[in-house]
Amino acid sequence: MKRLLPDIVFWPVYTDYNYNEWNETIKYEYAGQAGKVGGKVLYVNSFCIDKETDEIAKGGSVLFRDGNIDKEIPSGKEGVLVVEV
Repeated sequence: MKRLLPDIVFWPVYTDYNYNEWNETIKYEYAGQAGKVGGKVLYVNSFCIDKETDEIAKGGSVLFRDGNIDKEIPSGKEGVLVVEV
């Protein structure tokens, strides 16, 4: 069986964790899951601008590399994460 070796895996999500909890602990759990894929995984979360609550998608993007956080824009922040593939 031939294994695919992608340059990067794009992981678009809608997660509505409290952004402080995400930034402090949960992102490390996701890093572990991304590590199972291996290589580079680009996680991109939705950003809801119409709601005034902490329990809704508040953005954030992360480049996971081999299960580690390589670059990120923390959840709760807007921006553009530039990565090299």
